[in-house]
Amino acid sequence: MPAELAYSLGVVFTGYVVFGLTGFGSALVIVPLLAFRLPLQEVVPLVLLLDLAASAQLGHLNFSAIRFNELWRLIPAMVLGAALGLYLANGGNDPLWLLALGIYIVSVGATGWRRPPAKQTPPIGQGWSWPFGFGSGLIEAVFATSGPLIVAYLTRRLTDVNALRSTISSGIFIVVLIALGGMAATGRLSDAELWQRLPWLLVATATGCFIGHRAAGRIAPERLKRGIYLVLMASGIAMAVHAVGELGVSLK
Repeated sequence: MPAELAYSLGVVFTGYVVFGLTGFGSALVIVPLLAFRLPLQEVVPLVLLLDLAASAQLGHLNFSAIRFNELWRLIPAMVLGAALGLYLANGGNDPLWLLALGIYIVSVGATGWRRPPAKQTPPIGQGWSWPFGFGSGLIEAVFATSGPLIVAYLTRRLTDVNALRSTISSGIFIVVLIALGGMAATGRLSDAELWQRLPWLLVATATGCFIGHRAAGRIAPERLKRGIYLVLMASGIAMAVHAVGELGVSLK
């Protein structure tokens, strides 16, 4: 097995164990790590296709817990955000974009981690679905990492952990489908190497997702929530470090 494929399989498997546990986080783990070996413009559509399969798998396992009313509020803004993201996607390889995204992800994770369970902030109103939905569509189309925005919105709308996990994964499924539709229309899914890698990585995706889902029921709800924020901080730091490295190379 070529070293590059073995590396990709390990990264994808790890990312989807996290996804099975939390309902999100796969792209946050996979995108910065694969970007060490592949151009970001190749990584994004690949991760979107994998996320589509994993979100469908996890959503099927938790269908009854999905809060569809929350998802319908997000969809119109997601479409608008994805349209702008596809227009701006040619700038997706700029390391300043990746650095800004990494800093944002760390801030979201740190805020949630510091907040004591007994002092949870009050729920936000339905109107916040527009800025969060627009931002998630935009970021998904450019970076394939809209999970933090979807999590930030839904954790302020839902209190049941099972409903939260299921609705997060379904929200990711929807925004991925929107972004992929735009990429298909603009020819970004026509790369032959993308389809050659995909079958191998789908096996790692399904296996990791299944293992993570089975393990999730054995973890205390509050510990699971804190795990979500820990994943955010770790992956955000990885993104930022990689972006700083890319900036250093470009300045030489």
